[in-house]
Parts: sequence; C-alpha cells; structure tokens
Amino acid sequence: MPAQQALRRNGARVGDAIYVTGTLGDAALALPYLTQQPGFDPSALSPADQHALQAAFYRPEARTGAGVALRGLASAAIDISDGVASDLRHILTASANGDDAPGAILDSDNVPVSTVFARLVAAPKQLAMALGGGDDYELCVTVPPAHETQARATMHDLGLPFTRIGEVVASSGIMVRD
Repeated sequence: MPAQQALRRNGARVGDAIYVTGTLGDAALALPYLTQQPGFDPSALSPADQHALQAAFYRPEARTGAGVALRGLASAAIDISDGVASDLRHILTASANGDDAPGAILDSDNVPVSTVFARLVAAPKQLAMALGGGDDYELCVTVPPAHETQARATMHDLGLPFTRIGEVVASSGIMVRD
C-alpha cells in the first residue's frame, strides 16, 4: 500500500464525523463472565450469549477490510483496543494543529451495542462500559462531510455496521451529549 494512502491517526479536522464499525462493549462484558467475577450472574446467559461473549473476547474480527476500503475516505483511523473514548483521544491528540488539539462531541444514543450487551448491562452502566471498555478491535474513524455518503455506502457494501457516534469540534476534550 502506498504510504500516502495509509490511514493514520493524525488527520482529523473540525467538522469531521466520528464513526465506529460494529458494536462496542462485548469484550468488556465478557471479562467478568470469563473470570467469574462476583456479582456477575452467568445463569443470565444463554448458550448463544456465552458463545458471542467468548468470540468477542477470544476471537475479535480484525477490520482490515474496512480499513482498506476507507482509504481516501476517512481522515483518521484507529483500532479500538483501549476503549473508544481513549482511542479517540489518541486521534485528537495526534491531529493537533499547533498547540490546540480538537475535541469531540459524542451522541450517547448513537453508541452501538449488541443485543446481548443491551440486555445484560444495566442502562446506567451501558454508556460507560461501551465507551471505556477495551478489546473491541473495531475501528474508530473520522470522515470529512464530503466523504460521508460514500463511506457509509462502502461499509454497507461490506455488510459491516458503520455508525456515526459524533463529530470533531474545535473545543478540547471529549463531551458526551445525552
């Protein structure tokens, strides 16, 4: 792949949309199940739930195809290994122009979670776990407005969920809009 086509962390600009592939939080949910932590009731899990959580934790699907397809469309990208909030912060810091790093506003209602996650995690804890849990290995990308339609169509053609969760803004930090 030519270097000028590589997806990098440092290209996010104010006005770019923030997208994630897939769903968030399943690997974080799998950890208390797999380590049999007190307070986690494994009887709430069907065999299909158990399989889904084990797969999320032990066999996450690398989104290399999505990354290749988003070359030339996304302005910045990172895999979500430390949680989307933390990894998005890496994009924003790398995209600093001079002393000022851009910030982000995330829409809490748009953060995609699986049906297993939504059913098993209490509503007040869902957002924190989805944004802060790690090991999802989905992609977080920023997309300029001019490329949003094509990026969504490209991910649709791959059969991959691609959800707009916010936008890059001029103020610093990450804010969550309820």
